[in-house]
Amino acid sequence: MLASPFILATLIYAIRDDKVLMLYRHKEPNLGQWIAPGGKIDANEQGPGIWAFYQIL
Repeated sequence: MLASPFILATLIYAIRDDKVLMLYRHKEPNLGQWIAPGGKIDANEQGPGIWAFYQIL
């Protein structure tokens, strides 16, 4: 199987009562920044929808 030239990733913007869930990074990458939950998806993982669901549990 050939390696894909793309990196699959997800970002989750969970909104409730006009508030957005964000994470403050205490380590690299993105040290000291507020970011949306998410990350890379490995080729052997299920689709992005399932992965995103587990990220916010």
